[in-house]
Amino acid sequence: MDKKKREREIKRLISREYRVYEEEERFSSLPQTIYEKACAASEKLLKIDPDKKTREQLENTISFAHLKVTPRGISSFTIMFALLVCIPSLLLMLLRIIGLPGLSFGYGMMALMLGLFFTYYFYTYPGRLKRRYESEASAELVTFVLYIAMFMRNTPNLEGAVRFAADNLGGTLGYEIKKLLWDVEVGNYLSMKEALSEYTTRWVKNRPFVESVELVITSLKQVGEKRILLLDEAVDIMLQGSREQARHFNQDLQMPVMVIHALGIILPVMGLVLFPIIAVFLGVSSMILFVGYDIMLPLILYFVISGVLESRPPTFSKIDISESPEVPREGKFRYGKREIPALPVALILGALIIGLGIFLYVDEINNTEKPEGLIAAMVISLGISVGFGSYFLLISNQRMKVREKTRKIEQEFAEALFQLGNQISGGLPIEISIQNSMERMKNLKIKDLFERALKN
Repeated sequence: MDKKKREREIKRLISREYRVYEEEERFSSLPQTIYEKACAASEKLLKIDPDKKTREQLENTISFAHLKVTPRGISSFTIMFALLVCIPSLLLMLLRIIGLPGLSFGYGMMALMLGLFFTYYFYTYPGRLKRRYESEASAELVTFVLYIAMFMRNTPNLEGAVRFAADNLGGTLGYEIKKLLWDVEVGNYLSMKEALSEYTTRWVKNRPFVESVELVITSLKQVGEKRILLLDEAVDIMLQGSREQARHFNQDLQMPVMVIHALGIILPVMGLVLFPIIAVFLGVSSMILFVGYDIMLPLILYFVISGVLESRPPTFSKIDISESPEVPREGKFRYGKREIPALPVALILGALIIGLGIFLYVDEINNTEKPEGLIAAMVISLGISVGFGSYFLLISNQRMKVREKTRKIEQEFAEALFQLGNQISGGLPIEISIQNSMERMKNLKIKDLFERALKN
């Protein structure tokens, strides 16, 4: 067997534990993003330090979001980007004023507005990343408390409970809990109680989680029924707190929804009527209308919507389908037993329609004295939309089916456990109990899970 073939065989034999280890190592040593590289380069050139209060806020944000930047790097990059955009725009506007080739006042102000908009975005990017990270990780906090309470009902050992939760949690919170266990092992904390107390300071805004962890730690000093009652109370506080946060969030959605409706629906409809009038009577260039209507407005709408979504409270953890054998690899879709890259297919579909639009435009130029290119522009826009749409549809359609199937299995889990419990309570072996339970679950999706368990 040659070396390359042997390497391929070894890669097929890699265990799940080793894949998890590789993923964790990749997460802990992620390659620098463009933003991080830009901050590092700007820090070497300008070296602008923020004030003490801002530095403390940025340090907290950077630590929470796991960014490899410094407060000086963020400040330096923000100022450098603003200078690189504003100074050339002002110079070009000045050249136009003195009669030399340059930017008109309208185009110059548009460039300055776009530059200031992105300057603010780059400065607040770590904060937005932190809120997104909080939203993803906080969705797992309820599950984290449930795992600890489940373990400690039988074994009042905090280290074992946290290890049990870390083994069953995934995503960003699972990584942080494993890091917490490691910090206790190497002596960064004297005990798991101290480590958990320190960890809750990062979630000080989530009072139900902090109170639940405090009750779990307090239950270690109790015995018998009192300890079980404290654990149940910790779970109830976490669930009730999450429910209250979700209720308040729903009540406060009225104003953001009105703003999104106005920006996304009312303003575009009004623009269809007002923009031609503005263009005719005020002499506004069509390019300015294009930038304001097709670039600025969607950007503003995107940031408003993302800001609302980032402020949502933790409710329930999302379904993880990353390890399902029915899910194709990233960027691919499954056709039969083959996995095909989605990007080339989307590019071909989009390019065919765009090519048709270009052909229509060239034909209109050759056969018309004053070509408008309206139909050709619509066909080209359709081609761009089909390219993007087909790509996202191909990579998400099969994943959505697996997620929906998993959701149905979760809904049927209670009935399946009831059937299985009835069989086991009769003194039958687990294999026969599963087989008998399958006969009563012929119309349920969870039957496939029982069949796979029986074969193993």
